[in-house]
Amino acid sequence: STCVKYKTISKQEPKQKSLRPVIPYFGGKTKVASKIIDHLPKDYDTYVEPMVGGGSVYWKENKAKKYVINDKNKEIYNLYKTAKNSPGTVKSCKLNPSKEKFKKIKGKSKKGACDTMNLFKHSYGAQGESFAKKGRKLQNTFTDDHAEKLKKTTVLNQDFRSVLKKHDNKNTIIYLDPPYVKGGENYKEHGVTPKEVCDSVKKLKKAKAI
Repeated sequence: STCVKYKTISKQEPKQKSLRPVIPYFGGKTKVASKIIDHLPKDYDTYVEPMVGGGSVYWKENKAKKYVINDKNKEIYNLYKTAKNSPGTVKSCKLNPSKEKFKKIKGKSKKGACDTMNLFKHSYGAQGESFAKKGRKLQNTFTDDHAEKLKKTTVLNQDFRSVLKKHDNKNTIIYLDPPYVKGGENYKEHGVTPKEVCDSVKKLKKAKAI
């Protein structure tokens, strides 16, 4: 008798979509995200971004199996954490506040996810500070696809050095887009120096960084 051995074909998971950022952010890389992603290694399982901000590259990257995003700014962290744990809350955020309402939101000691979304979408330079009338109604860009990606994502509020140390693992790519000191006054959390970032990256033993 003849024995025929069939090759097992595993069903591939559907490829994730390339998503738009939930908020604009000062120094964001929306226009060059694709070029940055082209420089990432071909093979990795985990994508880590220790200074995520608006997350232009994080939202566009679609190869990793799991993600880690971190931001020292508690308002940014709270936005992503809320989006992960209660996606319906962020999906239903109403935008386009008046100048007076914008000032009221900015003056809150504790800001919710929708407050943060409004501040960054309706401010000059996406800095969350001065009200800017856009001349058109802005759309809430958070979708079910964003929520699905966040299910695979760990959201942190730590110093970037801690994130690097904890996620120095094989098959991990770490993308750093730091708020440098020269422009630190434009960030709620002051910037870091290139040397600080470089010295921290040099300590990595297993993960790759860009």
